[in-house]
Amino acid sequence: MKKKWISIIMAIALIAGMTSGCGKKAEDNNNQPSAGENNTQTQSGQDENVPMGRYVEQQLALPEQVTGESTWTTFLEDAQGRKVLYAELGGTGTYKGYVLSDDGTWAEEDAPWLTNTIGKMKGYLWRVEKGDDGSLFAVFFDDNYTAHIFKTMDGENAEEINIPELASGGMERISCGWKIMESGDILIAYMQQQELVLYSGADGSALKKFKLGKSGLDDVNDLLDVEGSRILTLNEDANGFAVYDADTGQQVDSILLEEQEYVDGIMRFSGTQEYLYLDPVGLRHMQAGGTIQETVIDGSLCSVGIPGIAITNIVVGDNDDYYVLYKDDQSVQLAYYVYDANVATVPSVKLSIYGLEANDVIARAVGKYQINNPDVQISYTTAETDEGASTTSDYIRALNTELLSGKGADILVLDGLPVDSYIEKGVLADLSDILKPMLESGELLENIINCYADQDGRMYGIPARFSVPILVGDEDVMKAMSGLDTLKQYAEGHPDTPFMLTGGKTFTYEELAKLLLSINYQEIVGDGSKLDQESVVKFLDTVQSAGNALGATVEPEPIPPLTEEEMKEWIASASPYWAKMNFHMGDYPVLDHSAAADEMKGIGDLYIPTTMVSDYGKSISTVNGLFIPSGMIGVNSASGQSDLAKDFVKFLLSEEEQNTDLGNGFPVNAKSLDSWSTKVLDYITGTSMQINGETIHVSADAPTKEEITSFIDMARELRVPLNMDRVFKEMILDESKAFFAGSASAEKAADAICKKANTYQAE
Repeated sequence: MKKKWISIIMAIALIAGMTSGCGKKAEDNNNQPSAGENNTQTQSGQDENVPMGRYVEQQLALPEQVTGESTWTTFLEDAQGRKVLYAELGGTGTYKGYVLSDDGTWAEEDAPWLTNTIGKMKGYLWRVEKGDDGSLFAVFFDDNYTAHIFKTMDGENAEEINIPELASGGMERISCGWKIMESGDILIAYMQQQELVLYSGADGSALKKFKLGKSGLDDVNDLLDVEGSRILTLNEDANGFAVYDADTGQQVDSILLEEQEYVDGIMRFSGTQEYLYLDPVGLRHMQAGGTIQETVIDGSLCSVGIPGIAITNIVVGDNDDYYVLYKDDQSVQLAYYVYDANVATVPSVKLSIYGLEANDVIARAVGKYQINNPDVQISYTTAETDEGASTTSDYIRALNTELLSGKGADILVLDGLPVDSYIEKGVLADLSDILKPMLESGELLENIINCYADQDGRMYGIPARFSVPILVGDEDVMKAMSGLDTLKQYAEGHPDTPFMLTGGKTFTYEELAKLLLSINYQEIVGDGSKLDQESVVKFLDTVQSAGNALGATVEPEPIPPLTEEEMKEWIASASPYWAKMNFHMGDYPVLDHSAAADEMKGIGDLYIPTTMVSDYGKSISTVNGLFIPSGMIGVNSASGQSDLAKDFVKFLLSEEEQNTDLGNGFPVNAKSLDSWSTKVLDYITGTSMQINGETIHVSADAPTKEEITSFIDMARELRVPLNMDRVFKEMILDESKAFFAGSASAEKAADAICKKANTYQAE
């Protein structure tokens, strides 16, 4: 998980009251008041002492041709100072430039320097940028992954820059960053070798080499910049930046980034002693030779900080304004940031959201809602950032105490929380007044939403997304896996035919227990009011029988070349991730009488399952009508902002917000789900598995429109939510270990599980 930076703001800015908002105007602009200087009442009716002034975001409409036909886009400022959007139209090899006017309109012009060179070649255009020598240049990769650089000075004709080392590098020396110096020399980054090489613009010979930090990115161009003879690049430790003099080869400055696990933003020169850095946290001005940062735009209130958005480029305007091009799912958008002295530095209306763990769907909606409502600031916190508790049950107990005293966040993300208990105790507000109209209009999926209505039609919580548990394989195995009795019978009747493939490692009893608990949760736990010992014994016996058939182990076996100690360290680091995986087990069933379980969270997850059907004659089935809700949202009945909280819930469920595929669940908005069925996936993927000592390669084409539609039709029939109480799950799995290790009988382990779980339920 990324750690947010702790911005160190100069004392005068703190005194002035500059804290978040959408950011603060740069201090060197004397024509605008700084935050906190406005002591008169504004036209919008703000109190006279409210600090005023911050950057606000506007969405600029892109040319119709770009939104409808474009397959590639970039935005830059050319040598004449024009703001130009370059685009390829519909994969035709024809490139156009669109010049942005002051009134927000676009003027189209041809881009023959691209169309007549790259447009006639096989491969893909990677970047178009302005060189520091006043040129424009394009980086193009051919089908052999060789990079070519084309340069133009007049926008009409382009020539390829001859760099012998670049042309002959091969797969062992792939370039990942490109800049042209003021002198015309070319700077190229090679990540595998972790070096920058400066080549002569005259003959392509190598002039100097510089160290490059390891970023883990395929493209480090955004972490490079040149200005005059200076070179800005990621430092050797990858925790900041270094500045080199291209003439002397010496380092002349350094900029450290505080509490940064890795660098993944855009870094630019901003004058001789300052730099700009843009990442999801926001836009900061940074001083030379230190760590002092001034937050200009706060990412938490703008598009740059929204999950699912990929920042493409930033262009600094002529009046301390900024343009940011980004990709959002499958669309390209251009945001414009301008300082508004009449907007409060910090939004005056507050709304709070709390959940056990971060959810990108909720975080994305928070960002979008704040952009649409600039007077609202939403605080979204999670137990992951809470230092006061250590276990899930500790978090929940602390939250329960707060909620039952009439306090707590305005909105609760209910994933993993005891929802039934909250409803019984009156903690949650009824949402039927906003949900029923959306249901009646056909806006929401009735098969999902109606699962959350009580007998009187009241609804206290609703999922923002849902995933689909599936089984893939042969019909006989999938039918057996649908219940405890049938699986126990099948496993004991086929002791020499493993019904799941292990892919070169052994399963553990705990993995199998987690899967079977998910499939049979309602049978084992019932309504959750009291755990039944007989049902738990049945569950444990089935896990043992199935595990024996699979050759399961109590502890994970080391995976070569990992040692046992390294394996333990890996398990510890990966445990938070695997704790969230309830429905994933087995490699894909390429052999007869086998199956695999998986959880479909988006269209992209269908690649391998549909290939199993088309190429191996297998089947896909849902599991006992189950779906897994995520982003469960509820409103605190004690909230003083209930109307605003409900408005946020409506926005979260809207078609606008549900259309985006973040890969963590299908939409509950019916129109959005329809639109997902028309998605076009044009890449190929694959996997490799070790089966009985043999490596099997599976190449998977994109699912067809018919396959996608068929799966979505299955999703529309699901009516059984897997509302798994996370504390119950942890208790069952923890207390089961003694039985699988052979130190307790099934009855003794079941008794311990029931006592612990029932005590928790009674609290």
